Amino acid sequence: MRKTTSYLLVLAIVAMFLLTAVSAIDLQTHDFDGHFKMDVPKDASFKKVNDTYESGAVYIDEKNSITVSYTDKEDYSGSFPSFTADAGTKMYEDGNYSVMEFPDGTKLVSYIDESHLVLINSTMEVKDVESMLDTIDF
Repeated sequence: MRKTTSYLLVLAIVAMFLLTAVSAIDLQTHDFDGHFKMDVPKDASFKKVNDTYESGAVYIDEKNSITVSYTDKEDYSGSFPSFTADAGTKMYEDGNYSVMEFPDGTKLVSYIDESHLVLINSTMEVKDVESMLDTIDF
């Protein structure tokens, strides 16, 4: 009986690892015009659509519905327009990230350090966006 239980436990652990690997997003490194590098979905194709965003730039990948905004401005106070969140919007901190989940399924995840701000707006799962942000190299 103990051997059977041990085998089942090992099988369950292996299955958990396999399911995690299957659900993980497939990423590759992308250089955002020398501002920073970050891993993005393999099939992503980013175009710069604005280079006047707070001393930074805005990039869009239409295929995956991802918008990446970047600035290297050090004082972020007053840089964001005021807005009212729709009813049902979730706002929270998750480690190094600020997250907004909107009722329509879009998410806005931001990373701020002492001299950089990166915002990603997409319909991807928050954990997948955070996986991308975890790879930022300034």
